[in-house]
Amino acid sequence: MTNSNLATFVSVFNRYAPRPPLAVISTGVIGFFWLTYLFSWINPSLLSSWAFSPNKLVQHYDPSTFTTYPLIHSGFFHVLFNSMALYYPLSEYEVSHGSLHTALVINTLGAILAITITVISIILVHLGLESPDCMDNLYLGSSGWVFTFITVSCCHRSINDPYTVLFNHYNVPTVFIPLVYLLLSAFLFPSSSFIGHLVSIILGFLIFKKIIALLTIPPFQILNKIESLSVFHNAIEAIFPKDIFVWTWENEVLSSRYTVSDFSTPLGLPLHHGNVDTTTQPPFKGPGEKLGSSSTTA
Repeated sequence: MTNSNLATFVSVFNRYAPRPPLAVISTGVIGFFWLTYLFSWINPSLLSSWAFSPNKLVQHYDPSTFTTYPLIHSGFFHVLFNSMALYYPLSEYEVSHGSLHTALVINTLGAILAITITVISIILVHLGLESPDCMDNLYLGSSGWVFTFITVSCCHRSINDPYTVLFNHYNVPTVFIPLVYLLLSAFLFPSSSFIGHLVSIILGFLIFKKIIALLTIPPFQILNKIESLSVFHNAIEAIFPKDIFVWTWENEVLSSRYTVSDFSTPLGLPLHHGNVDTTTQPPFKGPGEKLGSSSTTA
């Protein structure tokens, strides 16, 4: 995928030997996707109760679905493609930005996206471009997270690899790769939320430009204090063996978070365990086709 005449992107996972560990939050999120999918077979009402709709906020004043709608999916391929597309870029973000911080950010992103969709829906209804029924559209799925963290990863990758070769023929600016996925998703799955995905790409760019940091700066010291508690620290080490999992601690990334070196230089990352190997540089593994679909997917 990468032009051989350009510098090769170096993934954060390449810092670890002999193999990349499992990022705790990212792995847990993907695992929860599948648990909720299996549970929705037993209890189909889970989808409607956890899904978000603008009217749930406007009429019922219920923001609880802000944190639940990304965790549910409408079908097997919806959860499969979102899981495959999300795990790699989300794990990169977690390893370089902190595990608790990542959990905070994905919840914040879910709320921002839901509020944005609500505002846009209200505007479209008032302009007569949509019927009032659109306020009852249900949004579910983690596609918003997918597009956000693909955008973050592509922006960091573009520092060293300005262009990516698609189909062995077309040189596409790496920062535009999320837009390619956006168009593919809209074409192959017309029921997916084009506006939601576009807003998610914008949020990913804001994360890369450090603007999103303004929403998460206040809890930094709180998160560090939580992780400093011996009971928390011991629990993490007991539950997640270091030879399998990696938990990125606040004090290891606090000073380097949201810097251009996060994804592309050996010195910007904490060494959690094992030996660091920066000599082997496997090609960037793109997220594949982000193809989430449902009656209305976010």
